[in-house]
Amino acid sequence: MTKRICFLLIGLFLTSIMFSQNWMINIPQGTPKGELTFYDYKNAFNTYWEPYQVDKGYYFVNGVKKKAIGWKQFKRWEYEMERKINPSTGEFPVRSAQLIYEDYLKTNPPDR
Repeated sequence: MTKRICFLLIGLFLTSIMFSQNWMINIPQGTPKGELTFYDYKNAFNTYWEPYQVDKGYYFVNGVKKKAIGWKQFKRWEYEMERKINPSTGEFPVRSAQLIYEDYLKTNPPDR
């Protein structure tokens, strides 16, 4: 029984490593996660994938087409976040959309 649990835990650990985002190794070291900007993430991602010459989520190795794992998901996130960040600093929004909406309702009460 304990061997099964041990093998299960080892399997889960190895699986999590296999599906990690390799480009994260390019994130600036020593910077607290809360201080990283959108541009830090974007530069780390682009630096990692640049040598692969990814096109629409795929790249070629010796003539064989390979899928760039996580590339499309990051690009979707990037597209969405570009509209939400501070463009001059790359800082992420501090307030949620819900808080902004509640503030709007305080200054613009709905007609009854």
